[in-house]
Amino acid sequence: MENHRDVVIVGAGAAGLSEALVLTRARADVLVIEDATRSEGCS
Repeated sequence: MENHRDVVIVGAGAAGLSEALVLTRARADVLVIEDATRSEGCS
């Protein structure tokens, strides 16, 4: 099985999730990576 993504977004803050939504609506294969050990941003 091949692990292929069109876009990898680092950071699941407001901007990262917004861009992921836009790209998935354009049928891109998107992976969002977030460091869950931090308590920063819009959590």
